[in-house]
Order: sequence, then C-alpha cells, then structure tokens
Amino acid sequence: MNPPAPTRLATPDLARKGVQAGFTLTKLLVVIAIIAVLAGLLLPALGRSKASARTVQCLSQLRQIGLAIQLYTDDHDDEFPRSQHSAFSHGQLTWGRAIAEELDQSAATWTNLFQGIYHCPSDRRTALWRYGQNVYFELSPDSDDYIGAPQTWRRRTSIPNPAATLLECPGC
Repeated sequence: MNPPAPTRLATPDLARKGVQAGFTLTKLLVVIAIIAVLAGLLLPALGRSKASARTVQCLSQLRQIGLAIQLYTDDHDDEFPRSQHSAFSHGQLTWGRAIAEELDQSAATWTNLFQGIYHCPSDRRTALWRYGQNVYFELSPDSDDYIGAPQTWRRRTSIPNPAATLLECPGC
C-alpha cells in the first residue's frame, strides 16, 4: 500500500525549490494600506455619531428641565421659578434650585445636578451653569431699559410660544 501523496503546501521540498508559503512584504503592506483607508473612512462617521449622541442627550435634558418647570408652575400658582437676577430680591430660590425637587434632588443635594442634568455634554465651556433661563419674562414692562414697554410674562399660561422662549441650549 502506497502512502498518500503529500500536498503541495505541506512538502518541505517546495521551500527548497523557491516556492513561498506565506505573505510577502508587498502583500502585507497592501493589507495594512486597505485597513488604513477603511479606518480613515470610518473615523469621521464615528465622530459625527458621537456629536449627534451628545446633542440628543442635551435636548433630552432640556426636555426634562422643561417638564420640571411645568411641574413647578403647577404647584406655584402658574408662576415660573425666578432667575438668579431676581430670585434673591424676591426672597425665592433660583430656578435651578427651585426645580431640583421635581428632578429628584433635595435642597441639600441640588448641586449634584451640575454634574448630571444641568451639564450639557456638547457645551465645552467651564462654567458651572450650562443651561440658562430667559429672564425677559421677569422684567417690568415699564422698565427704562426697554423702549416701547414690551410684553412680559410671569405666568406660564400667558406666554404665546413657551418652547421658544424659556430655555436655552448653547451647544445644541
């Protein structure tokens, strides 16, 4: 009985005859170049998706803040929480602290919101406050600073377009 004939790749005689069984340097460089081109095509797409995810998170946080303000106004005779410009002079909490309870934080732990919902991941500034509340609705219509006595609003139901008036997202 004859032994089976050896395959061409398994025979040591082929190596002596100059047949190479592996990658050449040229093949290896071509494979590396193809991988580099594919990585170059994918990295910008990954960067865009990361930026898009940050924007979605920022907008979701704005929605939560908006709902918290709505809950606050429901509990406070339809009046908005005050901004830092007028809260202290009226003996009230600033808006960020006033709505903390609606965002599941107590008066003692409300500053935790600066690392959470009050921190927009798209905003690269180092300021503590990342979102702002429009103070226009708090101003007096007969103020000297505003020519023509513009309309102002203290109650939620009196604002003609609340979604475009109250909150600001600098990174969105």
